[in-house]
Amino acid sequence: MKRPGIVFEPRKEQTARYAELFEVYKQLYPALRPVHHGLFELFKR
Repeated sequence: MKRPGIVFEPRKEQTARYAELFEVYKQLYPALRPVHHGLFELFKR
């Protein structure tokens, strides 16, 4: 991830933790996708 003036680098010692969190994300995404799209539509107005 990169923002102007700030560079974020993943920490190699956190690889296992990132993998655990990604598994949770993969479970949540299908359930939250309609909500995210609904929010996006509201903010476009």
